[in-house]
Amino acid sequence: MDKGWTMAERYDEDETGDRGPFEGPCAGGRFDAGGFFRRVRRQTDLNQRELAVRIGVSKSLIAAVEAGRRDPSVAVLLECLAIAGLRLAVLDRRGDEVPAMSPDAARNRGERHFPAHLDVLLPEDERWPRHWGAGPRHDRARPQVVVSRRERRDERRAQSGIPSDHPSGGQVAAAGAELDLARRRRAAADARARVARQARPEPPACTCSDDCESIGRACPPDCPCQCEEPA
Repeated sequence: MDKGWTMAERYDEDETGDRGPFEGPCAGGRFDAGGFFRRVRRQTDLNQRELAVRIGVSKSLIAAVEAGRRDPSVAVLLECLAIAGLRLAVLDRRGDEVPAMSPDAARNRGERHFPAHLDVLLPEDERWPRHWGAGPRHDRARPQVVVSRRERRDERRAQSGIPSDHPSGGQVAAAGAELDLARRRRAAADARARVARQARPEPPACTCSDDCESIGRACPPDCPCQCEEPA
């Protein structure tokens, strides 16, 4: 039943004994959420009750977290750190910060993100990719991105590494506009080539003499046809 409590207070009411999202091994041992709560209170000169009011949780939750009896939710931890101007960051083994994948990454036709473990690539040109099968599907729009299977993905990664993220929706739209322009230009060039072929005059009938056939390589100077130019 909804009692009008915040998410953190509902978490505080839970007596299942689950220690929450910070239980388990990490690079520096178990995450000391209580130590960071105390750090925030020290930097902001707040007691437990005042911090609880600022975050919108109960004082008992603050006391339980600092005593190590309970872990806060990620949302409560982030809000607590923000009070002291701090933020939570994820670092790799070298100590470099690792950003989350962008929420603006490209989406499929169902407006869902593509699988994170696969690579989403922009088409290299306006042609139908060979590995997509026999040819274009005229009953549906051309896909705007290329999502390779793991075998092809691993070959590409072995050469150029793992892309840090999927392309954004804006990048996909811009690439799609460039491909549409390239397709229109190619279609216009093909149409001009067809017109030129149709307008090209037919070559005259060959009137070579027997002397041309005997030479076999080029028409002699006195041949009126001159259909075989000297090499």
